[in-house]
Amino acid sequence: MKIKTKAAIALPTVKATGAETGRLHSGDRAAVPQSADKKIIYVSQSALSRFLECKKKAKLVMEGWIPKKSSRALRYGSLFHAALEAATVAFNQTGKPPTFEAICKGVATYIKQWEEENPDLMKIKAVKEEMLYDIELVKVQMKHYVQHYVSDFDGSKKWVALEHKFEIPYNGIMLFGYIDSMYEEKKDIYILESKTRGRVSDDIVDLLHTDFQTFYYLHGVLLATGRFPKKLVYNIAVKFGGKVKIGETPAMFAARFETELKDEPSKYFRRIPTLITKEEYAAWVKNTLDPMLQDYKAWREGNAPSYCNTTNCEGKYGSCDYLPICALNDFSGYKKKSREEAKAAAQRVTKK
Repeated sequence: MKIKTKAAIALPTVKATGAETGRLHSGDRAAVPQSADKKIIYVSQSALSRFLECKKKAKLVMEGWIPKKSSRALRYGSLFHAALEAATVAFNQTGKPPTFEAICKGVATYIKQWEEENPDLMKIKAVKEEMLYDIELVKVQMKHYVQHYVSDFDGSKKWVALEHKFEIPYNGIMLFGYIDSMYEEKKDIYILESKTRGRVSDDIVDLLHTDFQTFYYLHGVLLATGRFPKKLVYNIAVKFGGKVKIGETPAMFAARFETELKDEPSKYFRRIPTLITKEEYAAWVKNTLDPMLQDYKAWREGNAPSYCNTTNCEGKYGSCDYLPICALNDFSGYKKKSREEAKAAAQRVTKK
């Protein structure tokens, strides 16, 4: 599905720079941009976020160090996005609402790939059991997602991009990212960004309005298409918070979730529009993005240290995944992948 490029919006201080223009095109979310010119620095929103969070963590991830363990929340997020992508592909192919069978097929394809990439995790009984339960939960949640958001799949919504990747040369760095979807409404363009969460906090609107990812995606879409999005709509799927009862099978657990989905769909499906003005965006580029990219480029070129930010060793989601390395120089819980594999793995974690 191609995007029609329109005249660029006049925004001071904002323009792509480089030998080529930015582009938005179909692409595998796990694919990593490659260049014959090894001097080109590629950076994603997630890489910049890690750089801000802790430079030592950013360096470890860039070197290919990946924790052998993975959190259940991240695995659920990956499962949900696989199901959503399967639904999107089915809709693109048929022009009709995706069937439950198509969703299940997409999930099965993802699971096969995940098992091949994580053979050690599949040997852990607890992880294997969690996956069995989560697979059934995701299938049920996506079935009701399709029913809840009817206009997404009945042809009434004008989609202009689905599962697309953008690459933009900007200030000596190649910015890239992945857009879940974009649609057009009354000649305005909207980004629909999907996330899974355990709950939706009361201050979610304020948090999303200041979220780095919000501005980064606006920046990418503007430079790639010449169009300034009207809003970025966060498409949140809330995970089931129920506990497995004694003797309850994955199918039984999912059936209990389905009962709640039927009774309270708005509890599990939330769409929160985030409006960023052109003035706010231009100020973000000038005061945040541009200085940040200067620092990032200097760091990547070896002109800045990779120190540990000890204030982020523990956050709202628990301890940092790389704490054992920083605290005890203990690498036993990690495996080192190739640079290409590490980048791909890092990008698959970006959307959870």
